[in-house]
Amino acid sequence: MARIRRRLPLRAAAFPGALLAALMGTAVLATPVAAQQTNPSVPVSGINSVGDVVATRDTLIVDKVVMAIGHVGTQQVTFRFDLDTTQLGAPAGFLADQADPACRALGVAPAATVECTYTREITAGKTEEFSFRHRISPPGPPGQPQVKMAVTVGEGSPMGVTLRADRVKPESDFVVTTAAPAQGHVGDTVNFEWTLTNVGLDAVWDSPGMIKLTAPAGTEFLPLAQITMPEDFGCISRTASKTSMSCWFNVVHPGAANARRVTWPLKIVSATVGEGSINATLSNPNGQHPENDYEDPTPANNTAAIRVSVLASGETGTASPSPDTEGQLPTTGSNTGLIIGIGLAAALGGTLLVLITRRRFAA
Repeated sequence: MARIRRRLPLRAAAFPGALLAALMGTAVLATPVAAQQTNPSVPVSGINSVGDVVATRDTLIVDKVVMAIGHVGTQQVTFRFDLDTTQLGAPAGFLADQADPACRALGVAPAATVECTYTREITAGKTEEFSFRHRISPPGPPGQPQVKMAVTVGEGSPMGVTLRADRVKPESDFVVTTAAPAQGHVGDTVNFEWTLTNVGLDAVWDSPGMIKLTAPAGTEFLPLAQITMPEDFGCISRTASKTSMSCWFNVVHPGAANARRVTWPLKIVSATVGEGSINATLSNPNGQHPENDYEDPTPANNTAAIRVSVLASGETGTASPSPDTEGQLPTTGSNTGLIIGIGLAAALGGTLLVLITRRRFAA
């Protein structure tokens, strides 16, 4: 009984220490084994520490892996990295053309494994440091990728460690533009056009994009059931009204070729109208994107004005503009000046013809 009582304080003291170790850092390290008392001549190897582990859009960084290598002299040190592809946010894999010539992807790229082999001249009593910049395909939706790192010195047994990478927030720069003012008479339903473009650098995933539409004063939105929605686009019915709508959209890849061009109906209910707006944000129907995973470096260009021009009785408007090949909607105006110019030219030509005819008769 006395022996059991002496052990209890030791176990109680060990538990908080184990809990603290589990909470600290992003890696569980295989620390060097203490010198073996039975055979002090056996070399001791192990992973002392690992620095920053970060996943960017194209690189998995494992910085400052410090190792104690008990074997002295020329030694071959092999690192094997295996992606845990079941983790949310894991990259699709390692690319074939690794920047470090000592590293190669195993299997068909993008591969789940990359292996690096180094030859080092080991001095007794000194540690060795390694850093890695693995080229990867872009990570998926939000999360912290995990990778298992195993280190083998010579013909020894692998020493394993699991690393969890911090993820650099991708950049998705939204740009919202609208066409020239929609034109119509009071009572007409007109279409206004808007374009949402992600100018880069990263795609937006997991339905995080929200569009907030505010109708110009003097106009109303149609009921949602009467609006044809674009693909991967939907609106929140419980908050929709005649003057305001919030809608979400799915993946938007970078580039003008992937821009969302949308035609939206609007009913004119007054001869006097104000100015509405359309705004795109990186939030989702729950209020904000999970883990605040994306950043928009220039949010000021996420908003554009919605304008409507009310025509007088008997007045005819111009046709709605069409998107150009660069993904922007051109601004067009009235053709009245052109029509007047053509009429004046015709009248001037007729006057000159009469004068020439009279001079011929007078001759």
